[in-house]
Amino acid sequence: MPRLAPVATSALDDLNLTALIDALLLTQPPGERDALAPRYRTGLTDPADVAHRHEIVRDLSNTQVSDAVRGFTRALRNIREHLSLGERLPHPLQNHLVRLEAVHDYGAAVTAFAEALTAPEAEPDGLGAALGELVAHLRSALTPGTPFAELRAAADKVTADLAEVRYTLHIRANRISVSRHRGERDHGADIAGLFARFRREGAPSHLAAMPRDLEMDPVEARILGLVADLNPEPFAALEEFAAKHRDFLDPVLVDFDHEIRFYLAYLDFTGPLRDAGLPFCLPRINEPGGPVRILDGYDLALADKLAHERPDTGAEAIVVNSVALEPPERLLVVTGPNQGGKTTFARMFGQLHHLAALGLPVPAADAELPLPDNLFTHFEREEDLRTLRGKLDDELVRIREALEEATSRSVVIMNESFSSTSLHDARFIGEHVLDKLAALDVTCLYVTFVDELAALPRHGERTVSLVATIVPDDPSQRTYRLVRRPADGRAYATAIAAKYGLTHDALRERLR
Repeated sequence: MPRLAPVATSALDDLNLTALIDALLLTQPPGERDALAPRYRTGLTDPADVAHRHEIVRDLSNTQVSDAVRGFTRALRNIREHLSLGERLPHPLQNHLVRLEAVHDYGAAVTAFAEALTAPEAEPDGLGAALGELVAHLRSALTPGTPFAELRAAADKVTADLAEVRYTLHIRANRISVSRHRGERDHGADIAGLFARFRREGAPSHLAAMPRDLEMDPVEARILGLVADLNPEPFAALEEFAAKHRDFLDPVLVDFDHEIRFYLAYLDFTGPLRDAGLPFCLPRINEPGGPVRILDGYDLALADKLAHERPDTGAEAIVVNSVALEPPERLLVVTGPNQGGKTTFARMFGQLHHLAALGLPVPAADAELPLPDNLFTHFEREEDLRTLRGKLDDELVRIREALEEATSRSVVIMNESFSSTSLHDARFIGEHVLDKLAALDVTCLYVTFVDELAALPRHGERTVSLVATIVPDDPSQRTYRLVRRPADGRAYATAIAAKYGLTHDALRERLR
C-alpha cells in the first residue's frame, strides 16, 4: 500500500484546492464523485508511488491508449448501471437475462480493450510498468481455457439455447394463451413482407427510438413465466448461469477502472487549459530537504476561474512566476504592495506541492520538488465567536498547532499572518515563529507586510526575499510578478509620493 500524507481541510480551503477538487469532480457522474474525492485530498509520501503515477500519465498522453482506456471505463460504467437496474427488477428471470446481456457486453468490452492496447499505434512494448502489466493480464485472460474464455463460452451456450425457444401466442379479445410452437405461420414475417414494397432507396428514415424500459408489465411477466414453464431446460440453464456468475467482473480490471478514473478526471479538467496554451509538467521529485525549483508556475484554481469567466482571454490573463530555493535556503519571505499577487503566489506554491504529491501534472513549465509529509497553512480568517477567542489569540493557537505537527519534511505557508495586531507586535511574533520554523528546518513561504522579517541576520542563508513588483512608471499598477531581491517597502512609498508630487523635494519646491 502507498504511504499517504493527510492534508487538513482548512489547508485545502486556504489554497483553493477544495474549490478546485469540487470543480474537477463536477465533470464526473454523481455516483463516482464520493469515491474519487478522497484521492485528490491525500498526497503520497513515497517517490516510488509518485513515479508509478507518472508512468500512467505518460501512457495516457498516447491518444490511442487514452481512447482505449476511456472506452473501457465507459463500457464498465454502463455494465454496472445495467446490472444495478437489473437487480431492481421484480421478475427473477428478467434479472437473469439482464445479467446474461451484461456478460456479453463485458466480454466485448474486454476484448476490444485488449485489441486496442495491443495495436501498433499503442506501442505496447513502450508502455510503462502499470499498463504493461495490464496488457499482459489481458493477453493471459483471452487465452483459451482461462476463466474469462470459459465465461464467454458459457454465455454463448446459454444464449444459443434460448434463441432456439419457439412459442405461439393466441390473442383473442382480452385473453392471451401461450403454447408450444407447432409450425404455425410467422405472421410477423408476413407483415414485414407486406410493407417491404413501400420501401424506397435513399428515402429519409422516420424511425423513432423507442424508450428502453426494462421493467415488464404484469402481462409480459406472465407470458415470460409461461414460456419458461414450457421450456424448462434452457431457462434452468439461465438461472444456473446467473447464480454461478454473480461476480463475473475481473477484480484486476475493476481495480484498474477505479484507479484510472482518478487520472482521467484530472486530465479532462486540465485539458482545456492545456489547449489554451497554459503549461503543465510532471515534476522531478527530490529527496527531503532538496531544492525547490518552479519555472512559470501559476494558480490552477484562478486559471480555471478565469477560463470560465473569460473563455477567449482567460488564459492570457494568467501571470506566471518562477522561484528557486537551493539548500540551505528554506524560508521564503514574500513582501510587496497590497493586491500585488502575493496571496496568489502563496496558493500556487502550495498547490504545486500538493499536486506533485498526488503524482499528477502540475501547473508549471518545469518543476523540481521534494515530497512533503504534510502541508500546513495559516491564512487570515474571520473571527469565530464560537471559540470565544479574539482574532490574534485564534491565530496564535492555529500556528502553535501547526508547529507542533510539522517536521523537516513539511511545507508551511503563512499568508498575512498577525495583520490584526500592531507592526511592533507582528514583527515580534513573526520573528519567533520564523525562529521555530528555522529550527524545524521546514520549507516555509511567509507572506508578510513586515519587511524586516525578510532579512533577519540570525537566519542567514536560510532566508530568501521575494518582492511583488509594480509598474515603474505607474506605481499604482501591479505587475503580479515576484522577483528575488531584498525587501524595501520604501521604494513603493517613494514611487507613490513621486506620482502625486509629494516627495520631500517636490513639497519644498511647492512651499517655496
